[in-house]
Amino acid sequence: MVPLLPAQDLTDRDQAPITRALEALGDDVRVYNDHITTLSSPFMEGRLPGTNGMQVAKDYVEFWLRDAGVEGAFTGPEGGASFRQAFPLGSSIEVRGATLSAAGRSFKHGSDFSLMSLGSGGKAAGGLVFIGYSIAQGPEGYTSFTPGQDLSGKIAVMLRFEPMDENGRSRWSEGGPWTSQASFANKVDAAAKRGAEAILIINTPGANDPRNSQLTASGAGGNQVAQVPVLHLSTAAGTALVEASGMKLDDLRRHADEGGAPVALKGNAALVAGLERIPLIAENVGGWLPGKGALAGEVVVLGAHLDHLGMGNFGSRSPDAGKRLHPGADDNASGSAAVLMIADEMVQSYAALPADAAARSVLFLLFSGEESGLNGSQFYVANPVRPLKDHALMINFDMIGRIKNSRIGISGISTHPDLRALVEGAGAGGDLSLVLNDGVSGNSDHAPFHRRGMPVLFGASADGNADYHTPEDTSARINRVGGAKAAALFHQILLAVATHPRSWRGAETVAEAAPASGGPGLGDIKVRFGVAPGNYSDDDPGIVVASVTPGGSAAVGGILADDRMLTWNGRSILGIREWMGMMADHKPGDKVQVGLLRDGKPITLEVELQARNRDDG
Repeated sequence: MVPLLPAQDLTDRDQAPITRALEALGDDVRVYNDHITTLSSPFMEGRLPGTNGMQVAKDYVEFWLRDAGVEGAFTGPEGGASFRQAFPLGSSIEVRGATLSAAGRSFKHGSDFSLMSLGSGGKAAGGLVFIGYSIAQGPEGYTSFTPGQDLSGKIAVMLRFEPMDENGRSRWSEGGPWTSQASFANKVDAAAKRGAEAILIINTPGANDPRNSQLTASGAGGNQVAQVPVLHLSTAAGTALVEASGMKLDDLRRHADEGGAPVALKGNAALVAGLERIPLIAENVGGWLPGKGALAGEVVVLGAHLDHLGMGNFGSRSPDAGKRLHPGADDNASGSAAVLMIADEMVQSYAALPADAAARSVLFLLFSGEESGLNGSQFYVANPVRPLKDHALMINFDMIGRIKNSRIGISGISTHPDLRALVEGAGAGGDLSLVLNDGVSGNSDHAPFHRRGMPVLFGASADGNADYHTPEDTSARINRVGGAKAAALFHQILLAVATHPRSWRGAETVAEAAPASGGPGLGDIKVRFGVAPGNYSDDDPGIVVASVTPGGSAAVGGILADDRMLTWNGRSILGIREWMGMMADHKPGDKVQVGLLRDGKPITLEVELQARNRDDG
């Protein structure tokens, strides 16, 4: 701690402790600090594809790739070299206001209600029908609908969550608040399939859930499941709407709790939903370092994903999802910074090689669309700059900014026979402890490459952190020294691989110990468990739970932070990769027996699996 001195005694250097610290730690830490601070600045808007902040982030990394001296890796629209590889990434959502009048009352967008991304834009008008919790088929024959229910021409009014007891908790869940029946998506789908012209979801009076006092951010709520407008109403607005139709919301809630049939409300409703989906074009940013001699035709890819969650409209683990900036300093400004630093170092290393040296070409690649399903990396492997058979190795970084106890995890060691010796040689005598994993852990941008039979290495902090996918993932919490050391380590690994004399061309070089399939992608997994793993690489079996998402499958099932999950329906969990394959075998509503260690004692819990990214109540 810098001692406080009287103002008249302070020199310029006394007043600059951060300057002194960065000078003492060296240029690598200073540069890493600059990249991390810039990329996770609020100005970058959480680097959500389609935002101006993400555009600025792409410009930033392209600037530093150019500054390093690499070439544009792709072909531009006019045939010249370009640093950008464009690809379609669904659509972005713009909300341009909305109006709602019902039963003679007018309601205000933003305070009384919000528009949800589960539906579409447009206009709707019709009579009001209360459909309880809009559950098509619940436990013990529960349903919100009569046989052949037809909502054509009607505005459906539903309650959030699911049938509750007198304490405002689910009647169907013993260990937690709600089951998968409470998901927005399931409820909206049930009403839309019965012909509703529009859907109004009311925060349920008396529900024991902190989210019940909040409105979903306009334009948020999950993937579209209905072709009609979907509005989310506060409890106060819903109470006013129902009372204007001659009934009481509390009475209707009790009616729905007991499985009562739909109720026609007096009056009509009319609304305009100013929600527009705009096709979104994302871009990977790539720089090319040409190889030398006989190995120049082989390619090594060094990658990291640049994108993050924006305001947390999807993928957030925070109760403030959609309302607070998710800076993504560790995930994954930390890996992007390392790629920029290594590009600069590799250009210098190649310049220092003898004139007759042989070295592979290197592609430095910053992906977009990783958070929404590895979209950028999947597009690249389908549209590579050179045939995939000429790709020798893919190295990927994801979250190297929160290294603890100097432990860096590196998985994929057995995906090529020569990798272990090269990695251990690069790390020998260094300041980081290498936690090596023969298998391929983590479902990040290396996975599409590995599924195509390519050797891969995945670098990540060996120990997880609870700020993953929350607004707390800020630059202030980054271990800058550890991140800079990780970049230096992987510079040595990349240089060793790039100049390794034996050809690695072709997928036949992948070791038998590592299957050609990298496991399921995000698109293969239909359920969400709701935990942040705390060990992407370690020597012990199972998965350490770093934190548990409130209301998720794990939380409802009673799983706690610091538990170590060991078995899944009796099958051993060897690591994250194997566990993801088990998850891919399930559909929402399945129940699994999870065996775990808690405080050194084995226990087994039954967990009902919720729909992936649709379990937000």
